[in-house]
Amino acid sequence: MPEEDLADLTPARARAMFRSAELCRPTSGLCTGYIQANLAFLPTGVADDFEAMCRLNDQPLPLIERLPAGQYSPRVSATDADLRTDLGGFMVYDGRSWTSVPDLLEHWRDDLVAFVIGCSFSAERALLEAGVHLRHVAAGGGVPIYRTTRDLEPAGGLRGRLVVSMRAIEDSQVDTAAAVTARYPMAHGGPVWTGPGQHIGCRDGRSPDWGVELPVTAEETPVYWACGVTPQTIIEDSGIAGAMVHRPGHMFITDIRDETVRDVDPADWRARHAC
Repeated sequence: MPEEDLADLTPARARAMFRSAELCRPTSGLCTGYIQANLAFLPTGVADDFEAMCRLNDQPLPLIERLPAGQYSPRVSATDADLRTDLGGFMVYDGRSWTSVPDLLEHWRDDLVAFVIGCSFSAERALLEAGVHLRHVAAGGGVPIYRTTRDLEPAGGLRGRLVVSMRAIEDSQVDTAAAVTARYPMAHGGPVWTGPGQHIGCRDGRSPDWGVELPVTAEETPVYWACGVTPQTIIEDSGIAGAMVHRPGHMFITDIRDETVRDVDPADWRARHAC
């Protein structure tokens, strides 16, 4: 399907295509105008501590919705959706390593608590409308994702490190990109770092920990945004066997229009939706 057609898909249609395996690709550029989300599934024993980490670290972990234990059909972010199947893949952690799986149907447990977390892909329409060139969107691919050297604020027995996604932004558009994304705190807000990434443990588009390579040209600046892959570092560093997440770059596409979260603070969103 051409990229322009993918951009115009409704979220419900995209979710159905993922569910039937008709579509399996990174979601950057899909369903323009709708919020995309990261997913994390945690055992009930650590769910409250994970929610506390979201509150303490709301730039990388802007919480859209927490579901009751054992439930996989969201009530805030979408209707007629199944978080176990409606995206391009998942990762399951056994306490030592991750296994990539196409869906969670065979892995689902009643003790799992699903968390729906904001994603920087959600601000890309605003960036494009502001005239910011996004080379990865034009190429139909994902972005480089890195584990940084920055520690998160811990909660209970949980700890982890900040994860960031990088976009190669034309030098003349860096300030515009920062200003536009700052208006979307529910999509990680403005950049956490601009310029050479070695200062935070990143490699400027090369050899990413997740995602795809996107080497920066001489006319571009590497710009780093907080990323919803951050729960993976929490799960690894805290040793949470049996936890699960979405496959990096393969987001859950919600029914929430991006303009409805513009200038909305994560704390206000949580209060409004009882997260």
